[in-house]
Amino acid sequence: MSSRKRMPTKNCKKKEAATLGAHFLEKRGAQTTLQSQYERASTGRNPTTGVIETYNKGKKAGQAKLPSAATRYTSHRDQLNAINRALQIFSRTGDADLAGKPIDTGRKIGEGYKKGTLKLEHKLKQ
Repeated sequence: MSSRKRMPTKNCKKKEAATLGAHFLEKRGAQTTLQSQYERASTGRNPTTGVIETYNKGKKAGQAKLPSAATRYTSHRDQLNAINRALQIFSRTGDADLAGKPIDTGRKIGEGYKKGTLKLEHKLKQ
C-alpha cells in the first residue's frame, strides 16, 4: 500500500484520538464492513471491538444501545474530507449545528443500515 493511500487513514486516526468521545473511524471508517454495520444496527455490536454496547444506567441499563443508523464511509479520503470540512465550518462560525449539517456530494460516499428497517442505504452526503 502506498503512503498516499495510508495518509487519510493516519490523519483520521490522529483526529479521532484528539477529539474527546470521537468514534468516527472506529465505528464508521472504510475499514469496517457492511456486515459489521448490519450487526451494529441490529445488535449494537461495535464493528471494531466486537463489544455489544449497552446502556449503563436508567430504565434501559444493560440493554443493547442501538444507533439510529449504522453507516460507513466507502473511503477514508471522503471521511477525512468530511471531518475537515466540518472542523473548518465550526472554526469559522462556532456553530456546531451548522458544522454538522450534511453536504450533498452528488456521488456515493457511504452505505449502511437504519435501525428498525435494517434496509441497506447508500449516502451521497457528508
